[in-house]
Amino acid sequence: MNPSTIIVIDYNIADVELLDLALKDAISDIIRLIAYTSSVSAVQELSTLRPLGAPIMAVLLDFSVLRDAGFDLIERLRCIPQIACVPVVLWSSVPPVSGTDRMLKRRLTFLTKPVDWPEFREFPAQLMVAIRENGALSSHG
Repeated sequence: MNPSTIIVIDYNIADVELLDLALKDAISDIIRLIAYTSSVSAVQELSTLRPLGAPIMAVLLDFSVLRDAGFDLIERLRCIPQIACVPVVLWSSVPPVSGTDRMLKRRLTFLTKPVDWPEFREFPAQLMVAIRENGALSSHG
């Protein structure tokens, strides 16, 4: 069985590596991460992505990337057929002070980024809930 995929767009590769370890610890090898450290490379590479043989479960996007690229990044991601209906979950160590109305309109979920290993170990459960809730919103919207 091919693992489901979570696309992660985050400038901080150390956070991505910790998330990968936490997911493997909590959920074994049923989820794999594909990480990008820039929104430009993510959109370019995902636009030419061949079918993976396994579903893309979600896009996890660091809010700082979104701030730099603008909310049009999400629209560009939504134009990619394999990602068009996939839940997008934002994460950041700092809660968003602006853009909350745009997040709500786009049915985005926000999670606080873990800051240490014990928090990273708890994060997969929070992420799975956010993906389920976001997916339910997307399918009814």
